[in-house]
Amino acid sequence: MRFSNDANYLVSAGSHEESCIVVWSWEEGTVLQTCAIQVPVNDITVLKSADQDFTFATCGNNSFKLWKVDSEGELLFFDVTLPEELTLTAIEQTE
Repeated sequence: MRFSNDANYLVSAGSHEESCIVVWSWEEGTVLQTCAIQVPVNDITVLKSADQDFTFATCGNNSFKLWKVDSEGELLFFDVTLPEELTLTAIEQTE
């Protein structure tokens, strides 16, 4: 769970059983957007954005996605594919 930099939004990831990303309006206490996901999320990072959109990244089990709530309130995501050797290098360094 993470707050946006301006504290207007809260983003949460459901458990593996729920498998969804939820973006909340913190002040109103309402759900703005939800999106079903197929891979459990291990971490959420809020990113700084040059525009007024709320952007964040999620990662989990060989999955990396960039998310954006645009000015129209739409939740968009972009899959990022990392080269396999990059993933293996990161794992080897942590052992």
